[in-house]
Amino acid sequence: TQGGTERSTAEGGAINPPLSPRNANYTIDASLEPARRTITGRELITWHNISTKTATELQFHLYWNA
Repeated sequence: TQGGTERSTAEGGAINPPLSPRNANYTIDASLEPARRTITGRELITWHNISTKTATELQFHLYWNA
């Protein structure tokens, strides 16, 4: 338990109930091309602004070797 609230782990490792609102989801499709030493991919991101403030920018980070 955490803070007196019982939590469990669902199939796939997700914590139930979630620790925070689920405001973002993503799907990544990537393929490795060893002969060319490249990875080609695309990502679909769905984001919902759950605050009362207007979002004027979104920042994305790509972590190498992550």
